[in-house]
Amino acid sequence: MLISGGTQGLGRALAEAYCKRDCTVYIFGRDSAAVAKAVSEIGSHSLRSGEIRGIAADVSRLHEIQDLVQRVLDESGAIDVLVSNAGIYGPIGPVESTNAEDWHYAIDVNLIGSVNLIRTVIPSMKRRKSGRIIQLSGGGATKPMPNFTAYAAAKAGVVRFVESIAEELKEFGVAANSVAPGALNTRLLQQVIDAGPSLVGETFFESSEKQNMTGGVGFETAIQLSMYLSFESPTELTGRLISATWDDWMSATEIQDVLSDSNRWTLRRFE
Repeated sequence: MLISGGTQGLGRALAEAYCKRDCTVYIFGRDSAAVAKAVSEIGSHSLRSGEIRGIAADVSRLHEIQDLVQRVLDESGAIDVLVSNAGIYGPIGPVESTNAEDWHYAIDVNLIGSVNLIRTVIPSMKRRKSGRIIQLSGGGATKPMPNFTAYAAAKAGVVRFVESIAEELKEFGVAANSVAPGALNTRLLQQVIDAGPSLVGETFFESSEKQNMTGGVGFETAIQLSMYLSFESPTELTGRLISATWDDWMSATEIQDVLSDSNRWTLRRFE
């Protein structure tokens, strides 16, 4: 089990949940101190039955990801489930006023970083003819996000990337899906509030303030969906963008025939 962005927010919550399922979980992030802190705190949890390990690595740097994946494979023998969760908003504001280097870096983390991680893990899954890949998505994948153009472009790109590799991996028994977790109260929400309405726009700022006060949707539904995709769903359920809060994913097994013959839960244009 390998989780990027596992030191805080949903990534950390997922790491804790997988540990409760008796998994050996590797988390990683850029900040070595944050990785060590998360490993220590998760490892001390009384409900933990699995094992938690941590490694510092930057998803945007391919050589670091290659070293990371090889270390995990050497120590654990296999990566049964990969959760690609690392993400940043990047620069906020009208696209022409944002810093170009910051814009490119957001693409590097959200899109290229996800590609780096997934493509490096794939060969070991193909050899074993088994594996589950879960890519965390976001609102930018399915609707315009003015003033967050780098984030939106990257999230749309990574969802289509997952749809594409899912087709490549079907014959190897590897399923790849994207998960839209819903409106979570994480550090990204706080960035929106800190940026203010002049940068993020009045409507988005007001909805974010309301979400901050009401608590958002919580992590639990996204965790449940991730567990389903990791351990219970058929491998035929692949290449989908699944909303934890809006899609009836608990019935996915029963409606698999319908899904396989349709573009439901994918990025498509409808008239």
